[in-house]
Amino acid sequence: MNQQEKYALITGATSGIGKAMTYLLAEEGYHLILVARNKNKLVELQNILIQAYNKKIHVFSVDLTQIGEIECLVEALDGQALKIDVFINNAGIGVYGLFSHVEAEYDLSVIDTNIKGFTYLIKRIKPYLKAEACVLQVASTAAFAPGPYMAVYYASKAYVLSLSMALRDEWKAEGIYISTLCPGPTKTAFIEKAHMQKSGLAKFTAMTPEAVAKVAYKGMKKHKAVIIPGWTNKLACLAMSILPLSITTKLVRSTQKK
Repeated sequence: MNQQEKYALITGATSGIGKAMTYLLAEEGYHLILVARNKNKLVELQNILIQAYNKKIHVFSVDLTQIGEIECLVEALDGQALKIDVFINNAGIGVYGLFSHVEAEYDLSVIDTNIKGFTYLIKRIKPYLKAEACVLQVASTAAFAPGPYMAVYYASKAYVLSLSMALRDEWKAEGIYISTLCPGPTKTAFIEKAHMQKSGLAKFTAMTPEAVAKVAYKGMKKHKAVIIPGWTNKLACLAMSILPLSITTKLVRSTQKK
């Protein structure tokens, strides 16, 4: 690999914010390493990006809940001597419903993706980050409050924010800059996949993935600690940070039920 070439690794690359980031980073001159579960969507995206941007596009079909598949990804990076300038740690899932009504397997899938896989991946990717690398950890405004009707998802995003802030402090001496993206409602397939159609949040005015990606990239390049796109989301997170947890929990519950 030419050391002058810029590479970005993006998980959850075939939809939503992850897909928007792939186009933005290609426009910014990065070669891309794209990771997602769906191989067909990856190959389709790869072909589009190669034709549009004439960049090197590596694709890897990986289930990030499986440690063995993450190891295969790492081996591929090692085998191709790929080093990373930007890492977008974006993969995440959620499910809507009362905790006692949601099947345990769904909650465990959220934990496996949003916590176990998320954590293991950044631990294994670290040796492949270049000096001055930027890492964008994708959390959510959900990180700032407990979330009735999406209890495990909200808790997982609080974990992502806490982990990311700790790693930011630990890795800054090595010249690795970690930012945490906390988007609010976004126009993606997440609402449908999480069965959130009955949630009040599904009715909120949502930002487009492209708008979120632009704010995220700008904040990441400035090495911001926490990036919250949209003034409404900023104010909501500020309020949740100030108010007692008992009150924020009630507010989230009322919002989810609308």
